[in-house]
Amino acid sequence: NQSVAITELKKILVVANADSPLLRERVAFPLKDYYNIIWFSESYTEPDTALKYCHAKRHGRLGILFKVITVFKFLTLYHIEKPDIVHAHWSIFPALLFKHKWRKLVISPMGSD
Repeated sequence: NQSVAITELKKILVVANADSPLLRERVAFPLKDYYNIIWFSESYTEPDTALKYCHAKRHGRLGILFKVITVFKFLTLYHIEKPDIVHAHWSIFPALLFKHKWRKLVISPMGSD
């Protein structure tokens, strides 16, 4: 319904790597008109989008420290945005292990997962 105010729309926090062309297409698929979408990307490439996003820029030299920073960024974003749904596009995302109970969690593993 186009008459629904943007503040009344449910929020989806999408976890998808902006380096992948396939995932870039899947982030906002047809849901952008019906949900507020926030994109979290752990990637080398910053998301090129009009959507609200949080970019955890990959730094290969930081090793495990990078993963810790990414988990902190993601959980901070989750706490601030309080999404209705978290949709992770890969199953190997360590931040998902640090919350005991998610509101609604959807995981769409890809072939490499």
